[in-house]
Amino acid sequence: MSDLRERWRTSFIEATSYDWAVEHEQVAGVLGRLIWGTDTSAFYRDIARLSELPAGTSVLDIPCGGGVAFRGLRPEQELHYVAADLSPVMLRRAQAEADRHGIHWIEFVEADVEALPFEDRTFDLVVTYTGLHCF
Repeated sequence: MSDLRERWRTSFIEATSYDWAVEHEQVAGVLGRLIWGTDTSAFYRDIARLSELPAGTSVLDIPCGGGVAFRGLRPEQELHYVAADLSPVMLRRAQAEADRHGIHWIEFVEADVEALPFEDRTFDLVVTYTGLHCF
């Protein structure tokens, strides 16, 4: 595993500061414009569309980070949703975020995007909202 990947897997400070910025839409909007020159509102609109997925949809969210995508899910949805991340720190944050939203049907898996532990065609949809740096 590269030094960068290992740092993302184990670093509490980097993981939580990055995650904190993404969790706060206003902050992410400012940083998105300053750092990447992008409008992050499309990012949050896309996440909101997760609430429209039909029952039975199988979703892989990798890397899930701290669970920013969970804001688009509804507690009563009937999805097979796997939130996977390389970092145990991020998975703990994601679990807390799911609990905060009352979503108790998410499966959490420690996994590396470069070595997925899933069979081909396991998922109907794969989302990655905050993990471009992992690819």
